[in-house]
Amino acid sequence: MGMPRRRESISANALQQKLDSGVGIGGGPKYEAWKTSENTTTVSHSGKFFSELTERYMHFLGETEEGVLLSVLRMNDVEEVLENYRLSIPLTERICLASGRKHPRSEGPGKPLVPFTTDTLFKRRAPPQFVAVSASDRGELRNPRDAYKSLFVQHVYWQLHSVPLFFVTNFDLPRETIRSLSFINPSEEGGTRPPAPQLEIFLQLALRADWSRDLLLVVRDISSEMRIDSTLGMKLFKVLAWENALECDLSRELSASTRNAVRPR
Repeated sequence: MGMPRRRESISANALQQKLDSGVGIGGGPKYEAWKTSENTTTVSHSGKFFSELTERYMHFLGETEEGVLLSVLRMNDVEEVLENYRLSIPLTERICLASGRKHPRSEGPGKPLVPFTTDTLFKRRAPPQFVAVSASDRGELRNPRDAYKSLFVQHVYWQLHSVPLFFVTNFDLPRETIRSLSFINPSEEGGTRPPAPQLEIFLQLALRADWSRDLLLVVRDISSEMRIDSTLGMKLFKVLAWENALECDLSRELSASTRNAVRPR
């Protein structure tokens, strides 16, 4: 949502060190989110997963944030994805002053201003080059004053940078879809991308397979026919499902025991 789920307690010196070290800005494999699942306590579920695109672990502080990250990573034209990206304090301070709002401060020594953040910022190959996304569960909007202050500041901030900002809730990304995306994420299987010939053979066999049985059983049969380990077979399935070469119904919360996991063509 771009605002802390609980007030931060950090001293002015510690905050400045964190800002100077580049946390929450930049990009690439060494990017470090302003808040991570390891340094922030949230009331909702948080965690991390590895991404082959970003070549690092990506952190989410809520279920909807996880869904947004996975959905964005699945897009064909995305080059970079940054989670919990911090906004420039001097600019957000001016936005707050101009709109009569109070900028959030730390409860730590010196009570320094703490940055607003945007849940996801991603870079595309086609215009618009950058897109920002703020994600929230509807339950987090029970305190609309803080929620809408954050959204207002983010809206003005990204408008000044000519970057579109979208707001996503769990109504847009149901839990079943998020869990399906997590299940088919091929990065979770580890290793490098399987060779193209293996993917093509698995795809052709999968298109002819009977998916009315448990997903895992079908993958095992295809793996046996290809004379490969079923672990590799599951990796092949997930890559093809992730890239939509195999069309799956993500609204059904896919798992190893799901029947009719792949839609017929």
